[in-house]
Amino acid sequence: MCTKLTIVCTSYARRMHVVCASSVRRMPVVWLLSSCVIYHSGFAGIEFSGVDGTFLKHIHLRTACLLILVTRDGNNNLVIIAWCYCLGETSNNYEYFAKHLRTMSHAKEYMDRPTHLLYSDRMKGIKHFEKNFNCGHANCIVHICKNVIRHCAQFYGAKTNIPADPIHKIQQSASKAECETRLREFEKYFPHAGAYLRELTPKKVFKYAIVEAGYSTHGHRTSNLVEIINNVVKYARNLDCYR
Repeated sequence: MCTKLTIVCTSYARRMHVVCASSVRRMPVVWLLSSCVIYHSGFAGIEFSGVDGTFLKHIHLRTACLLILVTRDGNNNLVIIAWCYCLGETSNNYEYFAKHLRTMSHAKEYMDRPTHLLYSDRMKGIKHFEKNFNCGHANCIVHICKNVIRHCAQFYGAKTNIPADPIHKIQQSASKAECETRLREFEKYFPHAGAYLRELTPKKVFKYAIVEAGYSTHGHRTSNLVEIINNVVKYARNLDCYR
C-alpha cells in the first residue's frame, strides 16, 4: 500500500510530494535551495560543482545516505545546491535526483551552462546523474588514486603501495608534453598503474586537457568537498532524537 507524504520545506527549499511504498522502501526525497539563494550567495559566476554521496549511519537505516550537489562561493565557502535523502548510492537514486533538479529552472540553467564543470567519482551510478545535464564532466583525482591501487591488485606481483603524489603531479601538468614526460617516468616504477592512467579520458582528468576544453576548475580537482558534509552531520548523529 502506498502513502502520499508531503515534505514541507523552509523558504530555502521547494515543497515536494513523494510517494512512499511502505511495504518495500522509502522513495528518495529531494530538497533544493531556492533561486534567490543560488544567485545571491556569491557563486553565480563559479562554473564548478561536485556531486557525491555521504552516509548518515542511522541506527535503524544504516545504509541511509545523502546525495549532495555542492559548489563554493566567491569567498571559497562551501555552498550546498541540492541534496537527496535516500537509502543508497544507486543508479535509480541518482537518476531520481537529476530528474527533479531538471524540473527546477534555476538549477537546470546553472547545471546546463556549457562552461560549467561537474566533478564526480567514477561510480557507475553517477553516470545516470551526469547524462541529464549538458555541462562538462570531470573525474575526482582522489577516487582515481584509490582505483589505481584496486586495479594493480589484480595483477600478480604488481606493486600496490603506489604513492598519490606522483599521480597528482601528472594530473596537474600544465601541458600535454609535461603530462607525457611525468607519465613515462611514473610508468618506469609502476607500469600497471601507468597503463591505467593512459586509459582515462584526458579531458575528464588532466588539467591541461580540461583547460583546453574551455573549463575553469577554480583550483579544484576533486569531488571530495562533498565529504566535508560529514563534519556537519557528525554531531546530529549522536543526538537522542536522531538515534
